[in-house]
This record gives sequence, structure tokens and C-alpha cells, in this order.
Amino acid sequence: MSEMPTRQPTPLILIVDDDRTMRRMLQRAMAQQGYQVVEAENGGEALIVYQRVQPDLVLLDAMMPVMDGFEACRALRQLPANEHTPILLITGLDDTDSVDRAFAAGATDYVTKPIHWAVLRQRVQRVLRTRQAEAALQRTYEQTERERERLRLIIDASRDGIVLLSPQRTILDLNHAVLQMLNLPGTPADWRDQRLEAALIALRMEIPEVIDPTLAQVHSIHPADNEEVHGEYDFRIGTEVRTVVYTDLPVQAAEGIGRLVVLRDTTEERAIQRLREDLTRMLVHDIRNPLSASFTAVQMLEMLLREPHPQIQSLVRIIKNNNKQALGLVTTILDVSRLEAGQMPVDAKPTELEPVIQAVVRDVSPLAQEKGLVLEPSVVAGLPLAYADCKLVERVIRNLVGNALKFTPKGGTVRVTAGCADNDLLLAVEDTGAGLSKELQARLFTKWATGATEGHGSGLGLAFCKLAVEAMGGRIWAESEAGQGSSFRFTLPAAPTQTSP
Repeated sequence: MSEMPTRQPTPLILIVDDDRTMRRMLQRAMAQQGYQVVEAENGGEALIVYQRVQPDLVLLDAMMPVMDGFEACRALRQLPANEHTPILLITGLDDTDSVDRAFAAGATDYVTKPIHWAVLRQRVQRVLRTRQAEAALQRTYEQTERERERLRLIIDASRDGIVLLSPQRTILDLNHAVLQMLNLPGTPADWRDQRLEAALIALRMEIPEVIDPTLAQVHSIHPADNEEVHGEYDFRIGTEVRTVVYTDLPVQAAEGIGRLVVLRDTTEERAIQRLREDLTRMLVHDIRNPLSASFTAVQMLEMLLREPHPQIQSLVRIIKNNNKQALGLVTTILDVSRLEAGQMPVDAKPTELEPVIQAVVRDVSPLAQEKGLVLEPSVVAGLPLAYADCKLVERVIRNLVGNALKFTPKGGTVRVTAGCADNDLLLAVEDTGAGLSKELQARLFTKWATGATEGHGSGLGLAFCKLAVEAMGGRIWAESEAGQGSSFRFTLPAAPTQTSP
């Protein structure tokens, strides 16, 4: 038995032949091609050497004593992890029966004696390249399977329902959460590889309020569409009404764009949110009554004390201002809740905006002067009437101007303007303050959104402004750059013009 070299990246070939001269000739031919070589002189030794070195290819003589090449080939094929190692059988027989025996024994190919060395070199090279390509493909397949299994574990572990669709709208994968959420039978494996449309049609009798609009959406999405789709469904399962929010995301695949659909059951979240809002309204409503009574009592005390001591006057003023601020906050909370629920009456009618703006400017001018700020109102001449609720418009402008005065440093300017924009009226409150960060701008009009500065508001004022403006048919937004001030703008619909009969 020859000494076995250390395995290198270059292919290793096991030569099996009982003829020492032939082994040496084969060894030189393979070494000249840059291959490593190990040798065995019979089939039994070949089995031992093979298991120790795991060669990339076996050159096996067919005619050997004790165990011939055909039997040795079959034995090699039965070794673990040897299903794919190439075996070239070298035979002096070229008849059909011998060729059939070679392939039946598991040979990859064969070479006849006398050996044509150029043919042998070409076949060895071709077989090794094929094996390397197969090995690379196998590794890729195994890696893909591992990634797919990892993805499946992640999908199954998700509390959200997840459905992965191919570009042809075939269900590639889904998790148990989808089945539980939609009360569907079976396991995820039962639904894989089904056409989405067929699966939806099969469920039409169960939840038609979901299936019909979903089918319409599926048909509306072109395979090349690369847009996200968001939506929400309310549907009944038994006696229970569930709310599911979905996100439909494009997923790039080799054959086109597939879709990843994420379903989230928000039924419990919505119930908790409604409970919290109801509790907030109830508490705020109960707080408002004693606050109003306290505010009235302070006003009466102020009238009864004809010549109060200056310290008493100061205390009464502090109580009065704090009560007023608390009462305003409570009112805002209630109004925000009513606007969200669509329960706040909006008295929209033709409204002249200039008197509203002037009234706000007149009221806040003392504060602007106290802070050393310039307050500039500007209304376009001949401005059309707005179709809006005068009181709501005044509260929106007052909120926006109040914020501008808070956050504009001494010597700055706050401008209140009104003009036209297309078919709407455009109002703006601009300041020369520090501006807004991108992070704050993203959540500016949500409830309880405040900046980093402590003690500046409850975070409800802008949420109220947004709800009020939208309730009147307009929209509101902010434009700001850090260090360059801010501009809060909102639109209101113009009042319809009167036509002569």
C-alpha cells in the first residue's frame, strides 16, 4: 500500500489496478495534469483507502483477481457518502454486455484498453468538472434549504400572520397564526403550493366580507407592481367580530415580484384602546365639573374682595391662571376625543378670515411684546370667504400662534398669513425659531407628541389642530429646517360663490 499524501484543494484520484506497471503509467498521466494520486492494488484495499482519503475520483480496473472491478464498484457505491463520487472503469472489453455491467455496477463512465491517453485525460477532466458543478449545486441547494428552514422557523414563531406568495400567486409558505386568525382548517403544509385565488374562493362561504375584496385586490395587482399595499378588514367568525390590519409588501424573486402579506389581529388592541379612551373621557368629564366650579368660585372671591392685600391678589391670580390652564387642557382632551369619534359638531358656514386672525393677534400681542417678538398679520386683499367653523378656525390659529411665540427667541418674528392656493384658502403661521428635527416632524400631529424641551405643552394642541382642520375639509402640515424656523400651514375650503338667478 502506498503512502497517502495530505489532502490538498487539487483533486485527489484513487487508482486501483493489480498491474503495478499500469498503476505507474496512470499515476504519471494524472500527475502531469496536476492531480494528486493514491493507489490500491485490489478491490479490498481500494475500499480501505477510499474510506481514509475520500478521493474526488476513482480509476478502477475491471479485470482483477479475487474482487474484480465490477464487484469493487458496487462495494464502493455502498459506502457512506459515496453516491456521487465519479468512478471510471478501465476495461479491456468494449462489448455491449460489459458496458451495461459497468453502468449497472455504478460506474460513471468507462475507458477501454489499450488506453488512449488523450481520451482518458479528457474524460477525467470532464467528469471532475461535472462533479465539482454538482457539488457546488448541492451546497447551494443545502444552503437554500437551511435558509428556507430558518425562514420557516421565523415565520412560524411570529405572532402575526404571514403569507409568502410567488410571482404566480402560489402560496409558498404561511404560518399557524394565519390559520388561527382566519379560523382555517388544516396545517400550513396543507395550504402550501396552492393557488391563492383557489384558496380564497374555497373560503368564500366562511368569510365573504374578507374574501371578495381580497380577490378584487389580488386581481388588481399586476405581477410587475412594486408598491406596498395597506388595509384593514372587519369580519365575523361565529359571533365574534375581528379586526385584522394587513400589509402587502413586494418581494423580489428571480422570476418576478412576489408578495409578502403580514396580517395583524388588532381586535384586542382596539378594545383596550377604546376602553382607555372611554375611561379618559369619563375621568376628564368628571374633572371638568369641579374645575369649572373652582374657577367660578375664584372669580366670585375676586369680586367680593374689594381691596384685597397684594399677596392675596397674587395668590388669587395664580389660582385663577392654573384653573384656566387645567380647564383648557381638559376641554382639549374632550374635544380631541369627540373629533376622533366624529361626535363633535362642526358649524361650517361662509366665514371671513381676517377678523378671526386680527382677534387672535390682538389677544396675544401683549405676550409677544413681553417676549420681545414682532407679530405680523398679513391677509391678501379681497380674500374669498372660507367655508369653515369660525370658532374652530380661531382655536387652530390660536394654538399655532401660541406655539410659535413659545419657541421663538427674543428679537424674532412670528407671521400669520392668509391667501389663496388653487381652489382653497391657505393659512400659515411662520416663526424664526430653532426649527424642528426630522424625528419630531414625523410624529408632530399625533397625540402627546412633544419635543425635547420640558414644560412646553401637553402634546395635544397640534393633534387637535389636525383633527379640527380635517373635520372642516382641509389639511395641515409643517415645513421646517433645523436652525431656520418653522412654518405651519393649513388649507380650508372656499365658500361656494353665490350665482345670480
